[in-house]
Amino acid sequence: MKMRAALTPAQNLAGFEPPKIKFPKVIRHRKAGVTIYGKKPKYPFYRIAYRVAGKRHLLSFKKYGDALEEAGKKVRELAEGSATAALTADQARDALSAYERLNALRLSLGRPISLLAAVSEFAEASTKLSGRNLGEVIEAYLKTIAKVGRKNLSAAVEEFITLRKPLTEAKEGNYTCRSECLGGGVGLSLLSVSPDGQR
Repeated sequence: MKMRAALTPAQNLAGFEPPKIKFPKVIRHRKAGVTIYGKKPKYPFYRIAYRVAGKRHLLSFKKYGDALEEAGKKVRELAEGSATAALTADQARDALSAYERLNALRLSLGRPISLLAAVSEFAEASTKLSGRNLGEVIEAYLKTIAKVGRKNLSAAVEEFITLRKPLTEAKEGNYTCRSECLGGGVGLSLLSVSPDGQR
């Protein structure tokens, strides 16, 4: 005779379909309550409803056992005053991952930053970019800005003289140099002298 493997309480609950019971059914814990609504012909799902911070939340389930299990979890969270009751399972996982990433950023920057501040800054930047990817825009910006580093003054002067030297050297031929007063200052000009002595 084949023996059936024993099911866990969670498996029994998830696969449980209720007998004919009256809906809506309210699950209570202390002062908190979560309401379970039955299936309807036009909407064949069980729903649980609850309020967090004045906002009504609805979750849908194919099986009554799943709805009952989630209602039990939510009603305890509500009784404890936890704001996580407003999140779905996927949203809660995303929030935890976001906090882990934010904590790594906080350590690298050496300054505190809140999740709200990070999301707000990202949202504001994304709005200004009109759909363009933020990372791509930053990469393009970094390629266009000049990298300026500190340099000793004497070294900068030597570099300037070296760069300008080719511009001060005369080409082949005879040249004379004369001084002229230009606007109250003394300027030097190079005059080309032809072989016959004419300028």
